[in-house]
Amino acid sequence: MARIFADVASFEAALESAVNEIMESVVADEMVKEIQTFARNRFYRYAPQYRHRRVTRGGMIDPENMEVNYDPVSHELTIDMVADWQWKGFRRGANPSLPDGDLVDVVQENQIYNAPPRSFVSEAEAYYQSRRLDRTLERELQRYGF
Repeated sequence: MARIFADVASFEAALESAVNEIMESVVADEMVKEIQTFARNRFYRYAPQYRHRRVTRGGMIDPENMEVNYDPVSHELTIDMVADWQWKGFRRGANPSLPDGDLVDVVQENQIYNAPPRSFVSEAEAYYQSRRLDRTLERELQRYGF
């Protein structure tokens, strides 16, 4: 059901509020799932020994290790991957022969594996923005009455 507004300003305020709520909830949830899918296909597929250990249980794509932030002014959604090293001798600074950096960055750039880079985060973001973002916003705005 379409909503009726008294003036343009009230329409703009309601639309802005709806977009912010959609970005913070639905789009953020879908983006996290997209990153998880790309990680499974780009990293865990090539490293099956790690798939059984961590994945979504404290690993790179555990939702608890993804900090989702949305800026309503710029309409920018960011997802920071904050998984830490968990292997004995692999903790940050514990082994000088290992790269110093966030686990996800090290894995994506393959700084410790003999494999080509697998930039699953940026690939997932690009895919989502090109294929799903517009449809998600349109669908959800319709649910809000726009």
